[in-house]
Amino acid sequence: VWLLVVAALICTAWSDLTQQPPYFVDPTTQRTKDSFNREVYFHGLNVVTKSPPYIPALDTFDVATSFAKDDAELLQSLGLNVIRLGVMWPGAEPIEGQFSEPYLKAVVRAVELAAAHGIHVVADMHQDVLSEKFCGEGVPLWAAQPSNGTGAFPYPLHDPIPVDRNGVPSAADCGRLEWQALYMTSAVGTAFQNLYDTNGHLLKAWGTFWQRVASALKPLGAAVIGYELINEPFAGDVIHHPTLLVPCVADRVNLQPAYDYLASALRMVDPDHIILFMSVTWDDICIGFDHVPGGPQWQHKSILSYHYYRPPQFSLDLAMAIIKRDQQRLGCGGMMTEFDVGNTGDVGAINGTLTSLDSNLQSWIGWEYKPFRGPKTGYNNCLWNADGTPNHSLRAILSRTFAPVVAGTALGWSFDPSSGRYALEYVVNPYVTRNETIIYLNRRYHYPTGYSVKCTPQPQVKWAPKGPDRITVSHSGLPAGAEVTVHVAPK
Repeated sequence: VWLLVVAALICTAWSDLTQQPPYFVDPTTQRTKDSFNREVYFHGLNVVTKSPPYIPALDTFDVATSFAKDDAELLQSLGLNVIRLGVMWPGAEPIEGQFSEPYLKAVVRAVELAAAHGIHVVADMHQDVLSEKFCGEGVPLWAAQPSNGTGAFPYPLHDPIPVDRNGVPSAADCGRLEWQALYMTSAVGTAFQNLYDTNGHLLKAWGTFWQRVASALKPLGAAVIGYELINEPFAGDVIHHPTLLVPCVADRVNLQPAYDYLASALRMVDPDHIILFMSVTWDDICIGFDHVPGGPQWQHKSILSYHYYRPPQFSLDLAMAIIKRDQQRLGCGGMMTEFDVGNTGDVGAINGTLTSLDSNLQSWIGWEYKPFRGPKTGYNNCLWNADGTPNHSLRAILSRTFAPVVAGTALGWSFDPSSGRYALEYVVNPYVTRNETIIYLNRRYHYPTGYSVKCTPQPQVKWAPKGPDRITVSHSGLPAGAEVTVHVAPK
């Protein structure tokens, strides 16, 4: 009987996400909302397999390579409700014009598996240094096309290194190079420039890739938050056009025209899901876009994705101020889709980043859940120690009390992992059509002896438990704009 109940709950979670309409963004508040006009927020981790088979193992748990049922259950138990899933172009289209249906079906399986546990997905076309040809990953070999006469990779940083018949250097040779520096090679810069070229065939091929991915994922409803056009886009051919390194310039000159094309192509197939887009990673002064991909008419289906690492960022407060300013200017949502949550990281710094995100009402996705086959570029392990044992300190930090659904307009929230105290404040929105706020809490890490909940004003605001790790809050008889507060504390 117990197994039947669990199965029923899982099926309900799957149908709830996949059968709900996709989310949208309110351009006035820059908040992401569901079909009931409630605000929705996300906490999660990256699931990116950068090397073949470009998808995690889906059937059997492995501490380094899987996203299987056990993984989804773990994330769900920690209150993590989103993964950023690497949907890798080489996996989808290894040969130009020939798409891999088995790969696309595996991507759909991963989304369905996540949805069965109440976990959403951001589909991320991930890249670092663009291609395996350049000791990185990202686009298929056939789409990594430097301009003629640029010098053999990694010119001008190093002497040429041997490559195989596909033009790929060995892992050993790549391991002797600092991969982040390879963006400054002539081959990488011109290959990016050729990818962005609005008159070239590679941008059209990129658009076709996203059309095929969208065709596969569109039927999955709210299980898919949206499509992230490219991870950490580089500026382009900075050797011949060094002004592209100036903050704002590459966004305006290279990325915005390319994004407009991609958005147009993608939305021919799926106009309903959100598009996530990034600036270059060093825009600490300004972000150079003057509209969201496709134009201002798509503000309600656009989220500005951003990362925080030191370097290239040097101030979290400054980074957040710029991001919030540009979300408001562009009329789009925002989500931090990478920051360091590795098990070798500073737990205090991680908590500081999360506290800042809370104070700015931002959703987040940390890097990274697992190493996933140890690629040449950056990877990490998060929820386990190096010996495969659970990393409980990081799990406690990431498993934060928070409201994934707010039936109103959030004014603010805070959580102190050292004390377990949580506070949420929102105002009544008369346009909300389902009066249920949901709050996740982790009894194991933060409330081992139980918890107390206080809501105001009374008696208009009530709360009730919803399973072992969630409560619901509802209000009645309150006018529009009335303030509601919820406090959770350990007993």
